[in-house]
Parts: sequence; C-alpha cells; structure tokens
Amino acid sequence: MLELRAVTAGYDRRAPVVRDAHLTVAPGEAVGLLGPSGCGKSTLARVAALLH
Repeated sequence: MLELRAVTAGYDRRAPVVRDAHLTVAPGEAVGLLGPSGCGKSTLARVAALLH
C-alpha cells in the first residue's frame, strides 16, 4: 500500500505546487494523475517515489 498524508511540496518553499495532499493506493490498484500543466502532478509522483 502507498499512503501519502498532508504532503506539501514544490521547488520553492514559499510557493508549493502541492498543498496538504492525501493519497491512498491499495495493492493492485492503478492511479492516474490528471490536471493542467504546472498543477503538481509530476511533483506529487516524485514525492510518492521518494525522489523529491
């Protein structure tokens, strides 16, 4: 299981692109991140993968 709680992230501490995000992914479950450019999809994926 993957669980993110109250995640705030971005490339500038004064202007995070992800604020207070919560995500739970159960074993075997697939998730897609949809949204406009610059809304934090890649940042959230990097946080979930422990790369950010």
